[in-house]
Amino acid sequence: MLLFRASPIPSVRGVSDERTLERSPRNPNRMKYTGLIFHDLRRTAARNLRRAGISETVIMKIGGWRTRSVFERYAIVSRGDMVDAMQKLQRCEDESQKSHVIGHVASTDASAIPPSRVN
Repeated sequence: MLLFRASPIPSVRGVSDERTLERSPRNPNRMKYTGLIFHDLRRTAARNLRRAGISETVIMKIGGWRTRSVFERYAIVSRGDMVDAMQKLQRCEDESQKSHVIGHVASTDASAIPPSRVN
């Protein structure tokens, strides 16, 4: 199932190759694009695949991007993506710190030290 702006798209039939420029209902002096074009789906797919943890090389193959510079224009990184990344890093650091402390305690535990040999 395809999603666009968190809404399911049952089919790409009816998705046009053009957008229409219309006056904004909120501000008649402002023009805005309406409609969904296939190009929107490519960008959404790149963003969703990246968020799902798919490697960028695979995403580039799926989307048909041959160069990283073109791919970077499509694979948008939002502020939320950056916040998620920092939270994952913090969790990783916390887990690393816990395992380091546990490993240190286990190695200094008196019962873990073998008895000395008597000659």
